[in-house]
Amino acid sequence: MPPIGSGRRLRISVTGKPLDRADSRIQSHKPQSPGFHRDQSYHSNSELTNQPELTEGDKDGSQEVDPKTILDSFKHPKAKFKVKKDVPVLSIESIWARIAVAGRDPFEINVPINMLEGTITRNFLSKFYGGGKRNTWSYPKKEFVDQHGINSFVCLTLEYCPYSPQRPGAPGLHYGHSHLEAWAVPREKIFTRLAFGEWLYQGEYTFLPCQPMTTAEYLSQSASFRRIWSEKLQSSKRAEMALCVRASILCRQELRRRGLSREPTKREIDAKLKAIKAKTCNETVTAKQIDSAFACGEEVMKIWAMKCVAYDAAFKHTLIQKSEKWKAEEKKKDEENKRKESNNKRRQVPSKSIVRGPLSPAPPMTQKRGRSPEVVESDESENDSDRYVAETTSEGEEDDEIALDNIRALGTKSGRKRVRM
Repeated sequence: MPPIGSGRRLRISVTGKPLDRADSRIQSHKPQSPGFHRDQSYHSNSELTNQPELTEGDKDGSQEVDPKTILDSFKHPKAKFKVKKDVPVLSIESIWARIAVAGRDPFEINVPINMLEGTITRNFLSKFYGGGKRNTWSYPKKEFVDQHGINSFVCLTLEYCPYSPQRPGAPGLHYGHSHLEAWAVPREKIFTRLAFGEWLYQGEYTFLPCQPMTTAEYLSQSASFRRIWSEKLQSSKRAEMALCVRASILCRQELRRRGLSREPTKREIDAKLKAIKAKTCNETVTAKQIDSAFACGEEVMKIWAMKCVAYDAAFKHTLIQKSEKWKAEEKKKDEENKRKESNNKRRQVPSKSIVRGPLSPAPPMTQKRGRSPEVVESDESENDSDRYVAETTSEGEEDDEIALDNIRALGTKSGRKRVRM
């Protein structure tokens, strides 16, 4: 674990004077895509963090720094979330040590505060930039990529990724693929959901491997997490990590049957993984065997440190401008629709004059019949319940696969609760 006072503090936003464009902390020299802009002319007169300046004693490590105080300064005041019970948790000391891999200094950003703090919805992002509305890793179609040059967005929810960056430029942690040796791309465009319908662009991040979850940390997790985690790894049909874990366990079992105590090689795991994907492997792994493999350290959950390396100010400026214009147009449409509905209701008001005819004899009393299943089913289909059930099935299955493939949504969600994206 690095010494507690080893990191120099750096505020996210400083004075109103723009920094030199040659400053490597502000400008990215290797943009990820043609859509990454290098204009960093926007600046802010406000500080986003409330941590105090470090003294000389803090900087040289002679004076103790409280990790919790600094980590709390990375939290956004608007963030409203409750970590799910089946999400793994880490201690303050563990978070502090792992974040040091990315550096504990936030990336310095100079943009107007209203621009920096402006949020969008997933519906807007999907409509104008492409990609799905629910997937954590969102990949726009080619026609969108041709327009803006952005290949993917990473949209993290704090309920399932509690150590994700909450303030633009702040470091973070992410649970990752245990069989992934290096991150697939040099940088990712990160969004974090602060509250329902409020997604905040954090910046351009690189993912750096740090110490995986230890055996002691795994054993300290809740029973509900270990059960759900193991069951998902056991039942998933396409999530890469789930398939890799099962392949690794099967290879290890085969080696033990042959009297060998060594760990399986990458070639052996890849061969078993290929057989599982081709459905030529008849061997199975139980959820209990998966939990035991993690409990004894044979399998591990990898953790990645998230380091902000650039902030696309021009992208954020365009994002907020388009979002505000779209909101105004949608509001105008809603008002017009309400006005039309109101006018239609006034035209359809029945006449107050009622023509009364002769009274008809009352029908004979008969036993009241129960409603048939067909009627009950028909009545239920008139409301939104059947649509919610359909969403529960499709989204639930999709969430399980996405969660394991990228290790970012470790719990389950109920489709019956309407969620604003």
